[in-house]
Amino acid sequence: MAFLASKKSESGFAPLRSGCPPRAKHSSSPPYQALSRGFCAPAPNLRLYPCHQALSRGFSLIEVVLALGVIAFALVGIMGLFPVAMKSAQESQRETRATLIAKQIFSDLRVASGTNRIVVRGPSATNPAHLITNFSLAANTNLVLSYDADGLGRTDQVSTNAFHNGVVDVGFLMRLSVDTNTGVANLSRVQATVEAPAAAPSTNRSTFTFVTLMNY
Repeated sequence: MAFLASKKSESGFAPLRSGCPPRAKHSSSPPYQALSRGFCAPAPNLRLYPCHQALSRGFSLIEVVLALGVIAFALVGIMGLFPVAMKSAQESQRETRATLIAKQIFSDLRVASGTNRIVVRGPSATNPAHLITNFSLAANTNLVLSYDADGLGRTDQVSTNAFHNGVVDVGFLMRLSVDTNTGVANLSRVQATVEAPAAAPSTNRSTFTFVTLMNY
């Protein structure tokens, strides 16, 4: 218990600070100049009144509910960003692998010279069974190649119809096409269209198109 100092006035004893109601005065206690711990030293014209210290105030139920509501609202917004981030990361990964596939195909076509070029169908460029040696740049041509989820070539034979409808157990499909109508002699337009995922119909895939010009 603490004591509140009050000053004597004509109307009685009034507390010098707010926060504690006045108590019955202890007129029998003389004023002190120095008191023990928990007391003040009042002036000669002051009296001491007992004052109970206020307890620490906690949070009300309304404040707790409002705080939980704000946290829940923020968490819903954060959780909604996860699917978008995952889809963006997946799309970026597909684009990177599609770029590597097209770059490898264009590099293989430029190795040889002349009209017929070599296309690698499979994981090994040294295996004759994985090579297509008669891919012509002098005629309008279409060829469909398949790749696994890591972008490695497969030996599957994929038809044009299957390219549009989807192929299971395959990560990427690529349609390699040649267009000789460039207006320049011995110059063809080569286009590599890489799509994923291969199991989905063509209308539901991510499509990446790469184009280059090649002399023959």
